Amino acid sequence: MSSWLSGLSCPEKTSYHHIRLRRPDESYREVLARFGQSQSKVILIFCGNGEDNALLTAFEQNCDDLDQSSDEDIFYDSDSFDLGPDTLIAFCSNSGNQLGPDFARANGRKFLGFSDQLCFLDGANQECDSWWRKILNGLICKVMEDEVINQQTVDLVRSLFQEAYDYFCSEEGGIVEESLGMRMCLRRNMAALCNY
Repeated sequence: MSSWLSGLSCPEKTSYHHIRLRRPDESYREVLARFGQSQSKVILIFCGNGEDNALLTAFEQNCDDLDQSSDEDIFYDSDSFDLGPDTLIAFCSNSGNQLGPDFARANGRKFLGFSDQLCFLDGANQECDSWWRKILNGLICKVMEDEVINQQTVDLVRSLFQEAYDYFCSEEGGIVEESLGMRMCLRRNMAALCNY
């Protein structure tokens, strides 16, 4: 997913830090400490692995290692709520089941994520990747510009998913080799979108 964040244009008032987790035990606390207390408002946009109650680090693997277990640890969970952020977007599987509602209840903060396993055709072809990039970048830019998640944010994300879905149903997009797979992924992910 990291490649989908390339070319992100942030609003001028926003300081943006793109961080790739490199260690399986790296935590939100450590990442936050790198930037000190200079951040007045923090929006955490997490792209990676998730489970019902946590965002996970992921050990970088190549395809040769997939038969071996992957080292993952907790990057962010309820034990980190006291650190913030003000807003949490979890572009990962299942985090909307428990982490999202708990995060929102803890201090009245806003969460946007997914309540089911996400489906992607990562690297299927450039056209598919460009639509994932458009969805993710559209979401990120909207939240950074507004500095909040509200119904307009959710509507925008749904419209981005719908626009991609409509494209892959169209005559032009329908000839893309992975168009059926993309439609299935887009529908599944759109159905799992949740906010608190």
